[in-house]
Amino acid sequence: MFSPSNVMLSCIAMALGVSVSSSVLAGSASISGIQGDAAQFEYNGAMLRINAAQNDGYALLRDGHFYTVGYNNGQPMVFDAGAMLKGFGDMAPQAIHGDLGAEIISLQDTGKNEVVAGIQGDVYEIRFVDDSGEERSESLVLSTDKRAQEFRDAMFQMMDFAETMTPGQAKAKAQSQDIRTRLNSLNAGILRYGRDMTVTSINGEAVAAERFELPAQPLDLQGLGKLFGGQ
Repeated sequence: MFSPSNVMLSCIAMALGVSVSSSVLAGSASISGIQGDAAQFEYNGAMLRINAAQNDGYALLRDGHFYTVGYNNGQPMVFDAGAMLKGFGDMAPQAIHGDLGAEIISLQDTGKNEVVAGIQGDVYEIRFVDDSGEERSESLVLSTDKRAQEFRDAMFQMMDFAETMTPGQAKAKAQSQDIRTRLNSLNAGILRYGRDMTVTSINGEAVAAERFELPAQPLDLQGLGKLFGGQ
């Protein structure tokens, strides 16, 4: 079953793009990581579904809530993960923001091209200062293809929700806005981030609405979050 904090961190770490557009989002994308982990993202309007490759669990972002879904002896169990993160209070920002608090030094086009998931993109180098104060660099593959833009916008719906879970994190939010602003001028979506995230397939076909329905009534975990937050 999904771990709420890990899902949040993974999604936001992959969400280097620009602000959400006003167009209706529709499509799906599969991604893989450096350790062979994989996930599939499905999006329809303001709804986002994240499917785990290793089991039948998944997460849903809809109606202003972030749910995780798992199965116990074939019976669905739905958890309101957003409510739990609210309960964690000051602990949640540490789990959510990750490297997005990095100070961006530069984002430059290398002049190289790379084909990712059948889409030709431009290779960029991003230089930033990490949490330990060390200067680092990583390569990005960006594309203005509409499918890449819609995947980007779906990820930023997730990021916008996460920021509502982390009040008082002005510095981290300002610095995450910095990368959005830099990429906004390129109108590009991300196809690869270093070796940590690579889009393996992507399409713009509409996803059926029933894919975003909850299979059972959700359990509210806010009380659990308050318990651990208090401790």
